[in-house]
Amino acid sequence: MRQAGYPVEYRVATKTLVVLNPSGEVVLGAQAVFFTISRTKGLFGLVCKILAKRVPSLLVEPVYRQLAKHRGRFAFLISDSGRSN
Repeated sequence: MRQAGYPVEYRVATKTLVVLNPSGEVVLGAQAVFFTISRTKGLFGLVCKILAKRVPSLLVEPVYRQLAKHRGRFAFLISDSGRSN
């Protein structure tokens, strides 16, 4: 979990996802991703709502960084290019 002040420095914003939540707090990285997805409905949104909390996102941050670093290798999981119409 990393937090930044507003305005966010350019060098920080170029390296990670930055979200300004409704309370005016700037959240970065995995916490920002989970915060964004937590706004969706369903089970996935509920799980992300839990993971968007500071302690869980801190625990998941190293895994998130590795997935983000190698996201091209995981693109096949969400790509529909292999499906026939």
